[in-house]
Amino acid sequence: MEARRRLLGDNNLYTAQALGALGEIKLQQGNYSEAEKLLREALQTRQQKSPDAWERYYTESMLGASLSGLGQYSEARPLLTSGYEGMLRHQSSIPVEDLPALKQARAWVSQP
Repeated sequence: MEARRRLLGDNNLYTAQALGALGEIKLQQGNYSEAEKLLREALQTRQQKSPDAWERYYTESMLGASLSGLGQYSEARPLLTSGYEGMLRHQSSIPVEDLPALKQARAWVSQP
């Protein structure tokens, strides 16, 4: 990730991809605070560079899940809902190998 920052800059989709991947790992590990920081940065770039791509919506869902993990439910809920709905709208553009992300986003929305 740091190499991408140095080579490509902070406001680059490849950098956002690395941030999102690392954020997803932190989320899976239950390190919600670190995941939130990484995913906020990734989402900011994705909103600027590819505002209507499915990856942007998945990043939004992951950010919502990290906030939910931190107990910040009122901030998490709109991100979870918007992220999942955006992914549904772009379902046909999600590669087959990435379709589990849609299932995960649905699971996060369904959590109480």
